[in-house]
Amino acid sequence: MSQQPSPPEELGTGERDALRQRIQELELRNAGYQQELENLCTAHRHLTEFVNRSDLMALSFDLEWRLLAFTPAAGRLLRLGPGDQGLPLGDLLSRPVGGRLLAGLDHRAPAAVETIVGPVEDRWYSRQVRRFGSTETDQPAAMLIFSDVSALQRRQGDLLADNETLMSRSDRRAMLLGLQHQIAIAANESETLVELLGLALDRVGRALKWPLGHVYQLDYDTPLLRSSRVWYTDGNRRDPAIEEYRRITAESLITLDEGLIGRVRETGQPLWMDDIRAEKNFSRRIPEGFPYPAVIGFPIAIGRHVVAVIEFYNDAPFRPGQRLLETMDNIGLVLGRAYERDRTRRQLRESRQFIENIADTAPFMVYVYDLIERRNVYVNSQITQMLGYSPGFFAMQGSRLIESVVHPDDQTRVSFSGQELRRMLEGERVDTEFRVRHADGGWRWLRRRAVAFMRTEEGRLRSILAAVQDVTDWKMAEDALRESEMRFRAIFEQSPLAITLATTDGRFVRVNAAAERMFGYPHEELLGLTFLDLTYPDDREAGVGKYRQLAQGEIPSFSVEKRYRRKDGRIIWGNVFVTLIRDQHGEPRFTLGMVKDITERKQAEEELRHLQKEILELSVREQRRLGQELHDGLGQQLTGLGLIARTLARKLQARGLPEADTMEELVEGLAQSLSQVRGMSKGLLPVEIDAAEFVKALRDALGIIEKRAGIRCKLHTDGAVRLEDNGIATNLFKICQESLINAVKHARPRNIEIEISHEQEELIVRISDDGTGMPEAKDLILGGGLNIMRYRANEIGAQLEIRPAKPTGTVITLRLKGRHFDGA
Repeated sequence: MSQQPSPPEELGTGERDALRQRIQELELRNAGYQQELENLCTAHRHLTEFVNRSDLMALSFDLEWRLLAFTPAAGRLLRLGPGDQGLPLGDLLSRPVGGRLLAGLDHRAPAAVETIVGPVEDRWYSRQVRRFGSTETDQPAAMLIFSDVSALQRRQGDLLADNETLMSRSDRRAMLLGLQHQIAIAANESETLVELLGLALDRVGRALKWPLGHVYQLDYDTPLLRSSRVWYTDGNRRDPAIEEYRRITAESLITLDEGLIGRVRETGQPLWMDDIRAEKNFSRRIPEGFPYPAVIGFPIAIGRHVVAVIEFYNDAPFRPGQRLLETMDNIGLVLGRAYERDRTRRQLRESRQFIENIADTAPFMVYVYDLIERRNVYVNSQITQMLGYSPGFFAMQGSRLIESVVHPDDQTRVSFSGQELRRMLEGERVDTEFRVRHADGGWRWLRRRAVAFMRTEEGRLRSILAAVQDVTDWKMAEDALRESEMRFRAIFEQSPLAITLATTDGRFVRVNAAAERMFGYPHEELLGLTFLDLTYPDDREAGVGKYRQLAQGEIPSFSVEKRYRRKDGRIIWGNVFVTLIRDQHGEPRFTLGMVKDITERKQAEEELRHLQKEILELSVREQRRLGQELHDGLGQQLTGLGLIARTLARKLQARGLPEADTMEELVEGLAQSLSQVRGMSKGLLPVEIDAAEFVKALRDALGIIEKRAGIRCKLHTDGAVRLEDNGIATNLFKICQESLINAVKHARPRNIEIEISHEQEELIVRISDDGTGMPEAKDLILGGGLNIMRYRANEIGAQLEIRPAKPTGTVITLRLKGRHFDGA
């Protein structure tokens, strides 16, 4: 123990005692420090000896990450020697072992973390980084401690392998469920179908470690599958064979049953094959060196209709389990809904484009009016044609539009009332008519039909859609119709014709005064009757079929003549014209009938028929008388003269006189004259024509004309004529005979032709010539020929028509109803 220093003399006694006491305390504390230092040195020696003898692997670094010290075990691990002290960390990282054990250290600031590194020479090590020291001293800043954890790592690996074996099914199921979830999310977030297909291929390929994938989809123009532009590759290979296979695939179309893809589409089931190179019907050429011979295909369907097929390729055969097939089936359903959504979007785009085209080409104006912004947000191009304004003009006017173009008297009607808005919210349509100023300054009448278009989130009506039609012409027509109705009412009431308005079943709903006078019924009684109630019983069938056709809208009108019984019992004749009136939808609604009293005309016609009959009978009697006189008078005289002449001729011949030849010629001439007289008498005598001999009689008559008048005559028929009785045959023959006589007498033709045919249950007899034409009708009437021909036609129910022929001549046509003809 050292001698204590003496206090200075100049200090006082008390101060010296206090200083002496302080010195003693410091000496005692210093002695304690000396003892602790000796203990620390001893502990340091023991620790150093322990470290040098133990397997502790530790290294210390300064703030600049330079190596300060290391334990022998650490030196052996990192291949360090005494000369490596002071080396920077970068030099140690360049060494093989140091690069593996020291990689990842932060050069700027060490972190207190533990990391498993390895394997290094089949060993695993735990590396701990511990911070200590101060940045104001030269002490080490970090220490690395390595521990060999190879046995623990192997045990953990074994546990993980066992756990993977035990949990593989659960993990795979979770992975597949996650895969479905990812693709479902992608289906909701993808903007386009191509983007979704790319994401789906990428997710499936990565999750299942399938290196190559592709999508075939249905071609819209043909019932084939066409390669899409969507592919998936694992990104590790840029094999030329793969690129060549992609090019071949892009150029291929696959039919319904061609290759694996076609069969997947046909069956709607997933299929796979181990080696596409061994498949004869694979549908695509396989390039040399293609690395993925195994293929699997999954359908993408909308309902039962396969629209696409996903294919994946692998270098090893596929052995998909049931859960994987179910997963891919679910993914196919998700993608199928995406295809359907894409198709719907495409159809919506086409529909929107179609609607816009319709709106632009429609014959009416279409606009959308925003009730909140109080302006038109859309107007089609028809506004220019209808009103002369551009669509931009309406947009610029905004809320001032009504005041600027709508007629002042109609502005209140154009603005939507609260009641009208409520009606539109309930789905009703609101129609309005108003006037708008045209760009040329004139006023046009418009008819608007408005419906609810968009609503706010609160359910209020946001905008309306309106279609506007120019009804100016309709308005003018409406005014004209009103005037027309006034004129019709005047005509209806003042007309001398009986006019009736009836329902389609024939019941009168309106009659005029002339109808009351004609039928003798008061107005109230007529309104409860029908046409049939007024018709004479024997004529009720006349026009019934035509009226039924009219009421059903099959014919627009018809005309008929028939008898009516007045209320007083008197029979009158009426010429009826009935026309159909339709409603606004074009359906038959009423019939309008106009009846003219033709009783006097019918009586005159009846008197004329009696007169014609008398004329015919007189003509027949006169012909009979002339024929009889020719036969009994002139014929007998010619017969007697012929006998005398023949006796004289024989006597002259017996005497050999030359006058005998002359007398023979006289005999021959008398014989010819007698033959002509007999022929004329036969023609004048009324002979009934046999129905079976009708065609023969016509042919004989033509033969006589051809022989006597030198006119070429021809008869043509397509089959046998079958007339009902001799009376019809006689009248037909007489009409034809009169026609032939008139032609020879008046027209001087070179050719006459009679054609007999059958058309639509009618026998047609057509007599034509190429002469100068028929004489004036008055000449025929005076001569009685035409009247007699018409009378005979009426007697047998035939129609007679006479018209000029082209270029010259006359055609007379007889039409007799009924089947009187057997076609060839």
